[in-house]
Amino acid sequence: MPETVPFSMPKNVPVSVPIDRRTNGHSKKVGNHAAMLALYYTFYNFARPHMGCGGVSPAQAAGLASRLWKIGDIVGLLEDAERPVYG
Repeated sequence: MPETVPFSMPKNVPVSVPIDRRTNGHSKKVGNHAAMLALYYTFYNFARPHMGCGGVSPAQAAGLASRLWKIGDIVGLLEDAERPVYG
């Protein structure tokens, strides 16, 4: 399941290098890896200000968010998603 990512790679690594397990600190399970990527993309697009967007997040620049999110906001989304639904 190699994917390529054009950002957050060391400068001496070509862009086309696939994401793979480089250390023992990462999960072997694809589901856990997908969850980690989802958290990273959520943080990158909603909680991290970008100078290319005028110091706001890409979500703010696109009109999807009215403010920069905090880590607690993202954790709250996870807690809501894990809460059982009855009825």
